[in-house]
Amino acid sequence: MPGGLLPLVAYGNMNQTINGNPQMTYFYKAFVRHTHFSQENITVPLDGPNELQLDAPILLKTKVPRHGDLMSDMYLTLELPAIYNKLWNGRISHEFSWVRQIGLRMISRVGLYIGGTKVQEYSSDWLAAKYQTDLPIDTFEKWSNLIGDVPEMYAPASGAYADPSGGYPNVVPFPNITTQTNAPSIPAREINVPLGFFFTDSPGLALPMVGLQYHDIEVQITLRPMREIYTILDISGVRVRNGYSLNSVQGTSIYANSYPPAYGPLPESLNNNYQSYYDVSGTPRNFYTDIGFGIPTSDGFPMNPRLQCTYIYLTDNERKLFASKKLEYLVRQVQEFQFANVNTRQQLQLDAHALVSRIIWFGRRSDWWYRNDYTNLTNWKYTDPHKRPFVRAPAGFNSQTSGGLILGTQRNILRGARILCGGNEIFEEKNARYFSDIVPFRSCTGGGYPFLLGGILQPLSFHPLYVYSFALNSSSGTQPSGTINTSRIVKIDLEVDVVPLPADVNYTYDISVYVESLNFLEIQSGMGGMRFAI
Repeated sequence: MPGGLLPLVAYGNMNQTINGNPQMTYFYKAFVRHTHFSQENITVPLDGPNELQLDAPILLKTKVPRHGDLMSDMYLTLELPAIYNKLWNGRISHEFSWVRQIGLRMISRVGLYIGGTKVQEYSSDWLAAKYQTDLPIDTFEKWSNLIGDVPEMYAPASGAYADPSGGYPNVVPFPNITTQTNAPSIPAREINVPLGFFFTDSPGLALPMVGLQYHDIEVQITLRPMREIYTILDISGVRVRNGYSLNSVQGTSIYANSYPPAYGPLPESLNNNYQSYYDVSGTPRNFYTDIGFGIPTSDGFPMNPRLQCTYIYLTDNERKLFASKKLEYLVRQVQEFQFANVNTRQQLQLDAHALVSRIIWFGRRSDWWYRNDYTNLTNWKYTDPHKRPFVRAPAGFNSQTSGGLILGTQRNILRGARILCGGNEIFEEKNARYFSDIVPFRSCTGGGYPFLLGGILQPLSFHPLYVYSFALNSSSGTQPSGTINTSRIVKIDLEVDVVPLPADVNYTYDISVYVESLNFLEIQSGMGGMRFAI
């Protein structure tokens, strides 16, 4: 008898608990027949400007056409131009870079409206938090690629088109050549941003357009100004938002407005021939063309913005069912609260009145704005470990040191937190790692703290996020698994304990809080509306 049969014949009374009167087998999979359908992705144009403004946001919107019976997916698609970062005779290079998560960060806010009623509206900050807490690591990496969060866009010196010596891929003039044909520093790229509306979470939540005969479906997208989505190096080589430079006054770094430009005029020998090629102000128009081509008159660029919508076509019988019966869909709505100038323990009042399933929050240094550093949620000016605050070893020591233990060198902003309802804490105060590590591990399906990229362990690009979940699985968009009814609570506060700031610094902390609540979209008689008003 083959040895592998021994576990089979070793059968007794204990086996009856799990093997007696079996109800299934692992060795034959029965499939379930489904209704017939087809699907098609259709491009939907957006109404609004085709170019970004330098210092003003723009609004794009459209009423979604009824091409199909259901709609299950939606992306914002737009095009980024090639960037030519020109360098002359070794002068300081601006080293133009797009911000991290460029496709997402171009969006300020996005909203979905049915029959004029707001169904969902949120910022790109919440969308980044949602995808990081809810997407498994492999899916998160695919999402990052979709939105253009790749090194050749935000760190060209480390990207696929980097200088072979490891430096920034500057564009330099070839002598005695009239028409230059240089490769760009940053290649042009099409960006596809998933908009994260409730109907994109699962095929079972596909929006029934056939059931909304009398209500229009409108999407509104606000895009940031051009100045807020890229960075350059200032005259001292510090990465900043265009229009600012980092100055040092009495040993303290402050940001000063350097617009008009701080570089001064070009040498006369270059001024006559290359005035239009060298960027003296860092404004975007100077980066759009190769050497030998004129500078555009606008700081915007043709984005060709449009929506990519996936429509589903049903059979006649199923279409009649969706058009005639009452339908109900679970919708995750978001309330956003911003608290500035936080520098000590503080209670943050949340004006929430709904079935709250999850609270997400994070902190930023208040000077992040001068660097367009959206994804830096730490106390460090830069997240690169090589640029972290450091105290050198005393003179005479040749060995490395861990650095002096002083305020300002720690990475995280939060020390601890608790939630109070009506002045009573609903759990004892927990340290920051409980909210950044344990809660996401227990109740979220996202990738957690680090992930492997190209074989190198790197921090997630939007970390640390702090989460408290009232649900068993707060990432599910189809099945509620726990809430707290804040409409029955007089007052709800998030009390945060932040790390004290060093003396004589010129920044504080900004705390952003996102309260996720459950609501229900009800569709009947060709119209749709929300069950609860929030």
